Amino acid sequence: MGINQSTLINWEQNRAEPEIRMMPKIIKFLGYYPYPQPQTFTDRLVEFRRYEGLSRKRFAAKLGVDPETVSKWENGVSPSLPSHLAVLVKLGLWPKDQTWPMDDN
Repeated sequence: MGINQSTLINWEQNRAEPEIRMMPKIIKFLGYYPYPQPQTFTDRLVEFRRYEGLSRKRFAAKLGVDPETVSKWENGVSPSLPSHLAVLVKLGLWPKDQTWPMDDN
């Protein structure tokens, strides 16, 4: 994975968390996704970024939105622009038939 032994020990002893960019390698190494299945839109968004190993800034660039927009989504503000919804639907993060606001309950 490209890490040293002390880094691994720090992760195992909860003294440090892996950087998000390391998550794809960790998931591949483990052979499974080590987090609970996300239930809400905000959880799905964060988990998607984690799974892909993307920072908010890199994820925003991939979506063609401002990092502040991603931050708002992750903090519970529903996307409302049709162009944003279309991108999220394409990624499987938003139901195709759901418009704003989305009921996460």
